[in-house]
Parts: sequence; C-alpha cells; structure tokens
Amino acid sequence: IKVTVYEGSAMGSIDINYACSNNDNFFNKTIWHTGISDASAAISLKNNFMIVADDEKNELCVFNRLSSGLPLQKFEYSKFLNLQDASGDIVKEIDCEAATRSLINPNRVYWLGSMSNGGKSNKIENNRDRLFATDIIDSGSNTTFNFIGYISSLRNTILKWGDANGLDFKKSGAYGTSPKQKNGFNIEGMVFGPDSTTLYICLRAPLAPIERKKSIIIPIMNFENWFNNGKPSSEPIIGEPILLDLGERGIRDIVLMRNKQYIIIAGHCDEIKESSLFLWSGNRNEKIIELSNSNLNKINPEAILEFTDSIGKKYIELISDCGREVYYDDNVIGKYLIPEFKKFRSDFILLP
Repeated sequence: IKVTVYEGSAMGSIDINYACSNNDNFFNKTIWHTGISDASAAISLKNNFMIVADDEKNELCVFNRLSSGLPLQKFEYSKFLNLQDASGDIVKEIDCEAATRSLINPNRVYWLGSMSNGGKSNKIENNRDRLFATDIIDSGSNTTFNFIGYISSLRNTILKWGDANGLDFKKSGAYGTSPKQKNGFNIEGMVFGPDSTTLYICLRAPLAPIERKKSIIIPIMNFENWFNNGKPSSEPIIGEPILLDLGERGIRDIVLMRNKQYIIIAGHCDEIKESSLFLWSGNRNEKIIELSNSNLNKINPEAILEFTDSIGKKYIELISDCGREVYYDDNVIGKYLIPEFKKFRSDFILLP
C-alpha cells in the first residue's frame, strides 16, 4: 500500500507492506501468531502465555496464547551449545522438536533436537544431537531464561539401545536415509512418565519393525539424575521399548494433563496430513483411546497444550508448523517469508 501526502508543492510517500490470507478456522477458536512459521514445541506459562520453539531457528519465543502478534520475548541459545556448521554469524539449527517441564522442579524445562538426518542428501546433522535445559522465571510476557547445560552424545546411545532391542535404529539413522518415512529416524515428543522420573522420548519415525505399524517410546528411567545439569557421570538407564498402536502413525507430541492423563498427537512419518489425538494413562499395558476429529487433517499440529478458559471450560490447544504453507498466493512457503509475514496457527478444541 502506497500512502502519499501533499502539502502545497511538497510531497512525501511511504510504502506499507501488507499481507492477508483466508481465515481458515476449523475449531472452537483459532489464533494466528506472527514472526515465525515453523512452530515445533511449546511450554505453557501463567497468565495465558507460552514459549514456542522454532525448528528453523535456535530461539525460544514467548507469545500470548489468546492474541495474535509478534513474539514478546526471545531467547537465542546457539552460543550455549557448541554448535558446528556455521556460515558467518548464522549457525545451522538443532531442529528443536520436543520440550517438557520437570515434574520435580517445575522451573526446569528440557528441550530436544530431532536427532534426524537433514538436507537433500539426508546427511547426519551433528547440531541436532542436542538435549539442553533452561530454568525459566515464569512471569508471563516478561518470562526470562537461564541456560543450565546440554548433552551432545545421546543419539549414538539411543541408536545402540534400539539395535539391542530389535528396532534397527542404526539403519534408520544411517547417512542417506530420509527421516520422514516409516523406517527413518526422527524424534518429536518428550514428556515425563507417571513416576515423574522416567523421561519418555517419543519418535515420529521409525515405526517398529517388522510390520512398521506401532510407534516407539524410549523410556530413560534415571533421566534427571543422569542429565545432572548437562554433566552426566554415568550412562543413562533405558528401559524396554514402549510400543503404541496409533493407526500406523508416529508421535508428533505428547503432553501430561492436570488429570494425570496424556494426550498424544499422532501423525504420519511422512508429510501426509492425517493426524489424530489419543488419550493414554502413560502405562505401557493400558488401553489407548482415540479422540477423532476430521478437521485435524486440515492442519499440521506439532505441539499440544492444555487450556482452561475463564469460565472453567477445558480445551486442548494444537500448535501447527506452518513453514510449508503458501498463504499469500505468491508461491512462497512460510519459512521463506520475511519475519513480519511469517505466521503459525494455534487451534483450540473443546475437550469431550
């Protein structure tokens, strides 16, 4: 939009860049957040705020959950992680895909890279082998971050564990193997189990061999003692695999709700949009209940939060990675737009 002002013979003008798209609301409420497009993990804060990770950038952003707009705070963590593959001041992303609060120390939040291969050749990306912790001072829009420590050697441990348990992880994670297929390797979920000490690391891929139908959870039983602020003095104790039947889908995210039940976003290992929600107790031998909603196939949810409104109604909030969406009829996908035009959606669904 060009605005021109005249005063006598003088003239001045300014160009205003403006972008709009279709208002696709499929659920009870939809909010569009701007400044990033590749939302991939989220942590709720008090007073209706949240922290969102961008899997294309090494930064954590604070947003208002109920209002559109740019991030209110940012925490850039590249300098803390001893990352490689830098081009000038730009460092390749860790592809942060999972986050969870400690149940023993609620100010502690753990963040995890996907540990997947990347690029056109699906090469091994060492930057993605990062698990790190932050302590947060939860003050809503003014939330601050304190970096605690990181681990950069968990991927190889997990691959060896997978092979020892008949899951063929080394082959799934080998150079040249795409992470977005049933026999690929890609981590996207993380949550503490019912005992509050076992960490569940949840895979989008692979699905368990030989049939490639069940999703896989890796239970690290002594996680916080082992992590030790990023300075482990021993090996992690990893239990037997937990295998879940999610309709030939992997796990895109998982969250523990206040009622001690878990909600899982299940999605295909590849790029097909066909997600579903499942309710689970967190115990390996107990039944999983599917919460079907056909509108989920219209979005790309990668994070999930619990939400209660001012009158006590309970919702789940689905946060979508919109980096591959073309919004403005210009053939440019979201991740390549200027920051002011980037956006991602969060959709609220009333719990049955």
